[in-house]
Amino acid sequence: MQRIQLQYLYRATKYVILEYQFFYSTLSGKTASAEANHLSRSTFYSGERALAKLLKKENFYEPTSLVEDPEFTIRLHLFQLYYTLFNDIDDPFPDLDDLVTKLLDCYHQCFDRTLAPTQEVKLSFFLKVWLKRLGNQENLTEETIKTPVTDETATGFLTQIQDLLRDTYSVSQQELDYVYYFLLSQDLVSPKDDQELAATFPLAKRLTDDFITSLQGGRIIVSRDKLNWTELRDSLFSVHMQYTSFYIEPTTFTDPSKTTFFRDLYPAFDVIITRFITNLVQSHLVPVNGNSQVNLYFSYMFSLINSVPPEAVVDRVHIFVDFSQGCLYSSYVKKSLNAFDNANLVLESELSDDVDIYISDFHSKKVTAPQVVWQDPPTPNDWSNLADMILERKHSKLKQLSTTNDS
Repeated sequence: MQRIQLQYLYRATKYVILEYQFFYSTLSGKTASAEANHLSRSTFYSGERALAKLLKKENFYEPTSLVEDPEFTIRLHLFQLYYTLFNDIDDPFPDLDDLVTKLLDCYHQCFDRTLAPTQEVKLSFFLKVWLKRLGNQENLTEETIKTPVTDETATGFLTQIQDLLRDTYSVSQQELDYVYYFLLSQDLVSPKDDQELAATFPLAKRLTDDFITSLQGGRIIVSRDKLNWTELRDSLFSVHMQYTSFYIEPTTFTDPSKTTFFRDLYPAFDVIITRFITNLVQSHLVPVNGNSQVNLYFSYMFSLINSVPPEAVVDRVHIFVDFSQGCLYSSYVKKSLNAFDNANLVLESELSDDVDIYISDFHSKKVTAPQVVWQDPPTPNDWSNLADMILERKHSKLKQLSTTNDS
């Protein structure tokens, strides 16, 4: 069905005119283009006016990154358009396939990295839009990188690009920096100097600093020394780096109803993320609409899940397992509880006041914590009830924290 829709797109008057306007306008006249696409002159000019209205309505020429160069904005939005329309269906501009393959070979040889399929598609689309704009004699007028590229591997790669394109395209240093800027933003290169990244993506650094500050300033994190702050900062910076530069309007991970699972399972993280995104929307530092807001929520959630251990979060649930049949039975349940590794559980080795749930095969009068009694191997229903109890305890802890903050 998508391929059929794409065939209709190819034949659409506005699409034909869009390609002419952005990729071929200096290579042929309007009349020749209209005739080549079997359009009358009146139809072509009418379509041109309709396209102009559509592009204005969609804010096509409005900058959505820190780089305000009109050409950068046009390329970014064309890249977004083609990546969204063609990804996983077809490859645009097949006339550039051989050249882009050579450029990708240069990348592989210089950086000694194998691209994942999604990375290769994204880089291919970027290069094709870039080459098409260069072929139409459209060049950048503003620098994307304020400091010279010093990484030897990167400069070697950019030199190879220039040599490969020399006979067909006029490639300035600005244009080479633009390619490197894209590689940086997509984590396709790993610069040795973190200061280079911070200088190249200042807004990404600011947003990352703000997120870390909000995390450190609240009461959600209770064991800060257990966090790998460097890992978390790098993860957040990567999110912000893409979001503030070559951000593609997401078409996946955009369903707001899917956040419910994470909101229930990670209520503490949900509080942090929701508060930060709300402040981000109000700050107007970057555009945050419906889809991007949900996508950003998932990015933040995954960063926190991957970098923040359960014992560092206020809503962690402490469980003590104590079966009368001995350690063999207790070990079995503990190992099964490890399957709940995304629930911020802490398995205690001894009974203490910190224990939130006590699991055994007998009820104990000496235990004040809520008890789960399993006198037979736990059934799926038993595990489900335990999961509900864990979630209830997590939300209860956050509610207590909120009440304390309000008082």
